[in-house]
Amino acid sequence: MEQDRLTLSYIARFREIVKEYAQLERNFSFAADGWSDDNPPIRIRKEINKLVLPVKRALDDIGLPFTVRIHERGRQVDADLTTELIELPNYPGFQGWDAVFDLLERAIGLYQARIDRAVADQTAMRRTIAESIPVSDEALRTRCLPLLVSLNADSVESDEVEKGTNFDMVVREMSVILEDRIRKLAELNDESLAGIALASRAFSGKNPPLRFSTDVAIQESAHHLYRGFSGFVRNEVMHRLVPTYAKERVVQLLGLVDYLLFLLTQAKREPHP
Repeated sequence: MEQDRLTLSYIARFREIVKEYAQLERNFSFAADGWSDDNPPIRIRKEINKLVLPVKRALDDIGLPFTVRIHERGRQVDADLTTELIELPNYPGFQGWDAVFDLLERAIGLYQARIDRAVADQTAMRRTIAESIPVSDEALRTRCLPLLVSLNADSVESDEVEKGTNFDMVVREMSVILEDRIRKLAELNDESLAGIALASRAFSGKNPPLRFSTDVAIQESAHHLYRGFSGFVRNEVMHRLVPTYAKERVVQLLGLVDYLLFLLTQAKREPHP
């Protein structure tokens, strides 16, 4: 799709430079020997010559001939624009530039339609991927799934392996969501508490703000579950870029965090001592 957008820009620029050339041709009174070396200006000639082959390849790709038909001395001639665009005004049967502009407008329309279809297909694919990942928590669905789907589309569309390394952004976002939820439910307003320290303050001690069970062993196990995620997963992505995450591993972590967020809804809020 990005290549089609680049190609579309080539064709649009070619159309504009040909319009400039055509206007110059209309305003120029031909000498007996036609155009001189300085008319049209060298700038226009150079830009047309620079773009003509990429534009021809672009039209070939969508099945359009890079030619215009000229009636000359009772016969039809297909002028090849690759080599004869500059010389079109010298054809005895040349009737103006409309045929050239019509061809370029048609090419622009076809490329725009192809881009529009690709965008629609990508949107549908993203929706399908998002719907295929079973995430219950609203914040994860609205903040992490769109980011994951977008990064996945980028990694598929790009030839650069590095594009896939940005999946750690999703892990960072889900870690922030979990931490924010713990802080709010435990009513811990101290912003200096983060990561392991926040998990310990929320779930450990004799009177933890969030209690899963009166059984000390179960409560401590829950504490270690959240502490383990903070220390093993959250801390790494919060302090450095991690270029090793694959989409499949991130989906697994989304499921884990979704479950941790669900467990928080089952915890009992203990009053401050």
